[in-house]
Amino acid sequence: MRTILDEIEAAEIRPVFSSVYRQLERSGELRKFVFLEGSYLALLDGTGYFFSNKVYCASCLQKVNQKTGKVTYYHQIVGGVIIHPNCREVIALMPEPIVKQDGEKKNDCERNASKRFLARLKEDYLDVIFTITEDALSPNAPHIHEIKKHEHHFILGVKEGDHEYLFEQVALARQEGRTTQFEEHRGDVLHRFSFINQMPLNKSNPDFW
Repeated sequence: MRTILDEIEAAEIRPVFSSVYRQLERSGELRKFVFLEGSYLALLDGTGYFFSNKVYCASCLQKVNQKTGKVTYYHQIVGGVIIHPNCREVIALMPEPIVKQDGEKKNDCERNASKRFLARLKEDYLDVIFTITEDALSPNAPHIHEIKKHEHHFILGVKEGDHEYLFEQVALARQEGRTTQFEEHRGDVLHRFSFINQMPLNKSNPDFW
């Protein structure tokens, strides 16, 4: 199976993904995935699917063990699926390979692949608005700019260790009573939430939120 598939360019299977989407749209099944303001919630993440110390190709990413000099060859992708909190099923979107580009000596990276993913997502689904959701590796100004450029919404996770300034500003707002607080009981568990808009992403981007 690998011998057969290795000869196929990833771009050749792209129409299959949009074809499935259109069939779900025509059947009405897609309506149950509408999430926020008419948009669809699209989960993006990077993942690896091939590792070897012996088998490799020209597009392989490479990692060299500094102690032993041993080279690990690997492939990764930025994958995306349309999801909904009330649906167990997901709708796969065309993944973007993280591969060494022609003529390049340096490894490709998830950030560059995500940029290509968003551009091609817009090409394949021109009139569709997505709410992009990602983990805490994604919230940086260049990436958010790319999402906004393609007119999508976003829900991005953040961690205190990576966004110390943001968490400081939220804590200050909470002390000053500028946050909205509410609680919700779910069974025996009490959930506490605080909410505020227009917080700066980081100190370098005080007007970027």
